[in-house]
Amino acid sequence: MLKLLYFFIKSKKVFSKPKKNKILIFDNSNIEIFKNYFSEGDYTVMETRKKIINIFVLVKMILNFKKINGVNYFLTYVNLVNPKTVLSFTDNHPFLYTIKNFFPNIKVITIQNGMRDENFFRELRKHKSNLKGDLILTWGNSIAEEYTKSIDTKTLSIGSFKNNLINIINSPKKKSILFISTGYEKEKKITKFSENNYVSDEEYYKPEKYLLPIIKNITNQINYKLEIMGRCDKDSFYEKKFYADILGDDNFDYFVRKNFKTCYTKSDESELTFNIYSAFGLETLARGNKCCFANVRGLFLKEKSMSCFWPGDFPLKGNFWTDNISPEEVKRIIHYSLNVSQKDWERSLNTVIPGLIKFDYGNSNFSKLLNDKFYF
Repeated sequence: MLKLLYFFIKSKKVFSKPKKNKILIFDNSNIEIFKNYFSEGDYTVMETRKKIINIFVLVKMILNFKKINGVNYFLTYVNLVNPKTVLSFTDNHPFLYTIKNFFPNIKVITIQNGMRDENFFRELRKHKSNLKGDLILTWGNSIAEEYTKSIDTKTLSIGSFKNNLINIINSPKKKSILFISTGYEKEKKITKFSENNYVSDEEYYKPEKYLLPIIKNITNQINYKLEIMGRCDKDSFYEKKFYADILGDDNFDYFVRKNFKTCYTKSDESELTFNIYSAFGLETLARGNKCCFANVRGLFLKEKSMSCFWPGDFPLKGNFWTDNISPEEVKRIIHYSLNVSQKDWERSLNTVIPGLIKFDYGNSNFSKLLNDKFYF
């Protein structure tokens, strides 16, 4: 109750009744993306992160003698909007897959928005309710199979929705290796990855500390520039400092990720991208760009599924990927990627595409879906 009271006090209050609409967008995260496909009056948004509380919905719950909790709040909201379709970019919210247990006729469509590991699906399988959906738009065929093991739903592999929105820049490449940041080490931060696996940031970021000096040494040898594509916006100062502590202040160029477009355009401009465990690594592959993968995060954390290639059935080592952080292995995959012909690169790329991720420029498959009267 104290936690609920805290969120209530901190949140913005809205008193108007939620607008009835044919489409209810669950969670306003990435709402700007949907504005490419809908007029503002075509949908109602349900904010789910406790930043906005609808007082009308709360009063309705009290009058109907409903217990004050998140699930009842969401269900009351859905009932008031009475949509034909619930659409969400927050595919990892379990509540979405319980909606059809209460409203069987509502269509539930979710869009994969990032990496999903085995722990996510393990938690889904623990859910007491039957999990159902109508359609999940996934990145690739391998991850689609994982969703259907836990959720009674159809799937359609479309690639990364955000990535598909950004035109590929076909300009001369810079002689640079672009390292993809996944953040920075925070003192005393502990993350729970599974029921019995708690990991400190010090442990989580060990691969960066091992790999970056090796990559920097290689860029020096071949006269390339080392660049780092930041993940943080507000904390960019601390993120850049983290990498400066590893490499030295003047040994790399750092770019702030100002919006979701920044990383895609940077990868189009760089001759090679290097990735440990980031969705952006797969996205840049889907764009046809060269990218090396050191799938080693899971080795440090004892989490097998924390590999960019999970759940695909691929060898641990390939032309442009490895599960080893030795200087020899890092040099091998970098030299292959930089020196291979475009034709041979595409042949190597086809060994992992489209199992892991596709590319559908403009999201043509989603546009077709909007014309399907069954869903919309």
